Amino acid sequence: MEGTESDSGVEVPRVLTVRQPWAWAIIHAGKDVENRSWRTNHRGLLLIHAGQRFDPAGEAFIRELGLNLTEAARITGRIIGSVDVADVVRDYDSVWAMSDLWNWVLVSKAPAVRPLECKGRLSLFAAPPEWVTAFA
Repeated sequence: MEGTESDSGVEVPRVLTVRQPWAWAIIHAGKDVENRSWRTNHRGLLLIHAGQRFDPAGEAFIRELGLNLTEAARITGRIIGSVDVADVVRDYDSVWAMSDLWNWVLVSKAPAVRPLECKGRLSLFAAPPEWVTAFA
């Protein structure tokens, strides 16, 4: 699933909702993989949306790595950053990768300057028109 074109012909990026604190870890703590039960053909720019739900097991895992969560790990319901999807593989060599899932390899992370309120979805979805304001 690639980006879609808007009425103006400009490519609209896709968005992925990720539970906190995993979304925070992608943008701020070096999480280089997103683990999913499904694969995607999407490559390139992907916006990360921090979902409404918080995963306590994620917090425990991140703390086991010796990392401390910041207040940004509590932001929910907003687009918090962007990444590029470089590949989708199994058994990626990363502490963040789970071998029984598809590992979306993430590079070129950039935090949003102004996290943008947005409703999440279960699969990839088109970014709202005002997505660029989060990064300006």
